[in-house]
Amino acid sequence: MKKYNGLLFPLIAVLGCVALPSKAADALPPSHVEFSAGMYYSNLQVNDRSGEKMFARESGLSVRGLVYPVRWLAVGVEGVQFGREDLPAQNTYRDKRLGLLTKWILTPDTIPAIYVLLGMGQQDQRVSYQDLWTSKSHTRYTQAGLGIDIPVYRYVFIGAEGQLIYHAHQKVDDLLVLNRRLEYLLSLRVGVKF
Repeated sequence: MKKYNGLLFPLIAVLGCVALPSKAADALPPSHVEFSAGMYYSNLQVNDRSGEKMFARESGLSVRGLVYPVRWLAVGVEGVQFGREDLPAQNTYRDKRLGLLTKWILTPDTIPAIYVLLGMGQQDQRVSYQDLWTSKSHTRYTQAGLGIDIPVYRYVFIGAEGQLIYHAHQKVDDLLVLNRRLEYLLSLRVGVKF
């Protein structure tokens, strides 16, 4: 992941420089709705209290619903889920996020459309230890990101995003911690606007 950290924002900047004028924005009314789903890759890992890596939280699924009151601004909710099973000391690890999201489209009249994301929400983590006991934790997070949307067919689009997510706490439970508060996340999305 470290070799890709410095490439995301230059890639989006290059795509922004080659953004082409489009009539795709004219096909939608100024007020519309967007639903999308995506797969993401994260650099975050879970360590024990001594700092030894227990497992990586590499990929997961996210779903999003947004309402556009105007064609360049959207507000809505996003849910993210990650899970691992059959871990060495734990049976399962579950991480769910639910938050509010704002999407500000910087280039609404071009292909690809470039946008900025801002959001905040709650993260719930649950760890089961060999079916003997289960621990739960709840913490807040904030997020900021940059992305692109490319229409592929009428109201269908694909996109890519890079996000920074700041976790209010590193503690997962009494035995586990996140390796850092700042998480880098890359995702590929597909969705519909109508």
